[in-house]
Amino acid sequence: LFLLINNVFSQNVIYINDEDVDDTYGSNWYGEGEGDFDSGGSDVSLRESLSVLEDSGGGSIYINTTIPIDIKYGALTIYSTNNSIPISIIGIPDQVTNELPTINFGNYYLYSFRKININLENLNFVSDKEYIYNSYYYIDGKQYVIGYNGGCIGLENGTLTVNNCTFANCHALNSGGAIYVKNSDLLVTNSVFDNNIAQSSYDDGGGGIYFDGVNNSMSIINNEFNENIGKFGGAIQINSSSNVTIRDNIFSSNLANSKGGVLHTNSDITNIINCEFTNNYAQVGGSIY
Repeated sequence: LFLLINNVFSQNVIYINDEDVDDTYGSNWYGEGEGDFDSGGSDVSLRESLSVLEDSGGGSIYINTTIPIDIKYGALTIYSTNNSIPISIIGIPDQVTNELPTINFGNYYLYSFRKININLENLNFVSDKEYIYNSYYYIDGKQYVIGYNGGCIGLENGTLTVNNCTFANCHALNSGGAIYVKNSDLLVTNSVFDNNIAQSSYDDGGGGIYFDGVNNSMSIINNEFNENIGKFGGAIQINSSSNVTIRDNIFSSNLANSKGGVLHTNSDITNIINCEFTNNYAQVGGSIY
């Protein structure tokens, strides 16, 4: 369901309800007007909603359903060729159980590779397979390859903010079992990473999160990382960063096949404050390398 207010201070707002959880390519999502959204339901999907916001300068998607949204027809890819645009995906917890809406990526993922500022809040992200193909995009003569990094979420050349989300059973063939971020700022708060895997056979990893941004900052605050696996950095790998803050987190039973059971970092400035480390393992650096 779509609300468009035509002035420079407005943003587009889409609501996905129980009637709207199918992953389709349909087109009957549209409605215009000012005021409250129409709560009657339509055949809108997360895929269509992202496409609408991508084409119209950004906005917010509110997900209000306890029925999982299953991504079945390919990866969700978004980018901007002009100005940076904001896109928020926000779950509305169930009023009785407080359960968060679930997005099941299955064999796919959400990937933004140019000028999108993404905000994710109150969502469960799950996956049960490792994805099986790469996609290639050419923009202004530059090639972007996706489908190799970021088991659930991948982002390049933008910003990513995550709050009160869970990531479970996400798998990446290379880096960032749950989240992969490159040349972008990253903030993750109040979230849980369980049993995510980055299967790299090279010098990469980050079972929960992989970060690479020599001019970018990364803040990981008040989260839990449990039983994540990566070759380098069972929970988190930082290839480069201008500034890193890791504060008030719990790290339990994470595993690196090589170095840094919890964290492998190449950042010049890594601030680790008031974190708890329990039963993490690596060949070198059981917790931090």
